[in-house]
Amino acid sequence: MKSTAFLSTTSEQVLANKEISFQCRTGEIHGLLGINGAGKSTILKMLCGLIKPDSGSIEVDGIDVITSPQQAQRNMGIFLDSDGLYPKLSARENIALYGQLHQLDDVDSATEQVIDDLHMRAIADRRTEGFSTGQRMKVALARALIHRPKYVVLDEPTRGLDVLSIRILREYLLTLKARGCCVLFSSHVMEEVEKITDRLTIINNGQVCFQGNTEALKAHSSSTDFEHAFVKAVGA
Repeated sequence: MKSTAFLSTTSEQVLANKEISFQCRTGEIHGLLGINGAGKSTILKMLCGLIKPDSGSIEVDGIDVITSPQQAQRNMGIFLDSDGLYPKLSARENIALYGQLHQLDDVDSATEQVIDDLHMRAIADRRTEGFSTGQRMKVALARALIHRPKYVVLDEPTRGLDVLSIRILREYLLTLKARGCCVLFSSHVMEEVEKITDRLTIINNGQVCFQGNTEALKAHSSSTDFEHAFVKAVGA
């Protein structure tokens, strides 16, 4: 996945007239960090072709996301929130529906595989109506991953998850990395970021203030503590 020198839509004040440039590589987990309001979610939406930048370019596997968003999205697993679940359908049915939308030949087996991968057997046959935040998040994650995408974009995927579910997700993201996938995710959970990321991009006031790995960030901030190094990097 590659994004280079793109500008935001002017409707997003924090990113207006700001230039953002970074690359995400296959076989890598890349963390996108920043305080609330820094512009992370807007950047992820642009990378997924949901918001058009005013200028610049965004590419996924050589495909121009701006001019061919649907083509680019075929190879992407996109998780931005847990909205859009069909409450009268079970978790399994919600997941399988996305497999059908991706025109998978093996929808049933793909559905069962992602249910196992995310340890969802206990809730698979329950209607999503009345699900907790964490349960909804799991279903939404499974929908995003059912077609085994090469590129995975996750906006705060651990929100609402309990400790066990966070651990399951962490292990799964590492599995995706081992398969050669590119994983880009935003998070406020510094412990998780430090454990699994290969590289970081930190956004502050709509601009990149750091790029590199966790050790480089600590060296850059003259700190041995990752969370403290992040706070120094954003000038808080």
